[in-house]
Amino acid sequence: MSVAGDPGPTSSAPPPPAAPPSAATPSASPTATSVDPGQVVPGYAPGQFPPVPLFPLPDTAVLTEAGRLTRDRLVSDLPDLPGVTVTAVQCAADGTHVTADSSLVLYGDGSGSYVGPDGSYTKGADGSETSVTGSESITRDGQGGGTYVSGKLSITHEGDGSGTYVDGETSISLDGRGAGTYVGPLGSITNNGDGSGSYVGGPVSLSVEADGSGTYVDPRISISNDGAGTATVVSGSFSGDVPADPLPPVPRWVRSRPWSRYCPSRTSAAS
Repeated sequence: MSVAGDPGPTSSAPPPPAAPPSAATPSASPTATSVDPGQVVPGYAPGQFPPVPLFPLPDTAVLTEAGRLTRDRLVSDLPDLPGVTVTAVQCAADGTHVTADSSLVLYGDGSGSYVGPDGSYTKGADGSETSVTGSESITRDGQGGGTYVSGKLSITHEGDGSGTYVDGETSISLDGRGAGTYVGPLGSITNNGDGSGSYVGGPVSLSVEADGSGTYVDPRISISNDGAGTATVVSGSFSGDVPADPLPPVPRWVRSRPWSRYCPSRTSAAS
């Protein structure tokens, strides 16, 4: 029974509703997917590896300079000298200029030959040349091609960007259409000129195909990229398939100026 004026039992007020999450409260950011170091070549994405290297081309300016002294025997400008009289030299019946140690033959069509103690030189009316001096032998075909041989150095140039270079430690061959091979201190390099190529050097070997597929092997990891989005990787800590982009193509060789310096007429027209 309640007594008049007694307010009676009171009920406690319900707790206030929980405040909604604040929009300003930052949410936890997702963590980046980590890549097992055993899946990759350091510095490269999964399934990728170093490209086929570009080998350096040697400077073949020797093709221009070689034999110049002997060649200049056929071109001599005599200045006017006061008190000096120029007379005819002794010649054989066939027109050969005869001296004690040399002979010189010149023809009206621009051809001629010289033989002396410092070497021999022959020039044809078509611009071809042959020069032999000491250990050097040089031929030029008058069309931009030529050869040079001296000791261990041998250079052949076909005048169209193709040629070969061989010295004591390096062998290079170019086909003039973007392909070439190199064997030397850097290893063995092949560029097929169609986006494919290969490299073998020390413990590393790799190959790239024109369709973006390729393989890579070093002492730590081997990779086989199928060029269609997947690579198979085997290493000390991983073995399996990973998503992978196709491999980039091997750049074609572009004809170099040093390689074709001595025959600018044909190479300039072809550039």
